[in-house]
Amino acid sequence: MGCRLLAFGALAALQLLAPAALAQEAAEAEQAKPTFNEVEHGGYAGGEVGFLLMRGPGGGKGVATGTVIGVSLGYDFAPWIGVGFFGLAFDAAAPAGYSGLGDGSTQGDYSGLLPGLEVRLHLPIADDQNQVDRLFLNLGVGGGVLFYQPRGLFPGGHSAAGKADVGLEYFTRLRHFSLGLALEGLGALPRGGQLAGGSLSPFVRYSF
Repeated sequence: MGCRLLAFGALAALQLLAPAALAQEAAEAEQAKPTFNEVEHGGYAGGEVGFLLMRGPGGGKGVATGTVIGVSLGYDFAPWIGVGFFGLAFDAAAPAGYSGLGDGSTQGDYSGLLPGLEVRLHLPIADDQNQVDRLFLNLGVGGGVLFYQPRGLFPGGHSAAGKADVGLEYFTRLRHFSLGLALEGLGALPRGGQLAGGSLSPFVRYSF
C-alpha cells in the first residue's frame, strides 16, 4: 500500500512539474535563437560612379564635364553618425584652349585625386511595414588634399580641398547592402586660383 501511495505521489509530482519544465525549455530555446539587425549600422565600405561638372581656374575658363569615381571606408558609431576615409578620382574634359594656371604651353583636359576624411549624418525619413527604418537622408562633409594632373596646368601639383554632399540611401532587404544617389560639391584652392565642381552619383554600400 505504501509503495502504491509513493508511486502515485511521484506520478502526480511529475505531472505538475512537467509543464513548468517544458515551458522553461521553450524559453531557453527561444533565447538561444540567433538574432540579427534587419538594417546593419557599423563598419561600411562603398563605391560610387557619377557625372561631373567642373569649373577650373586660370586661362580659358569654362565648364568641364567628366566622370568621378569614389570609394569610402568607415564606421557608424550610431545609426545616425559615422566617420570614415574617402577617395575621389575625376577626369574632366576641358573647353578648347583651357590653359589652367600654367604659362599657356600646356592646354587641355585635366584630372585629380582627392583622399581625405569625412563625417556623415544619417537621418531616417521612411520605414517599412515592420517599422524598420530603411530610407535615410545623408549629409556629409569632408576634406583632404587634391592632387592634379597634368602639372603644366596646375604648377603647384596639389592643394587643400573639401567636399559636401547630400543624398538618399535605401537599405535593402539583403541586410548588408544599401543603394543610393548623392549630389556632391567639391572645392579646392590651387595656388593662384579656385576650382569648384559638382557631381551626381549613384552609389552602393556594404555594411557589416
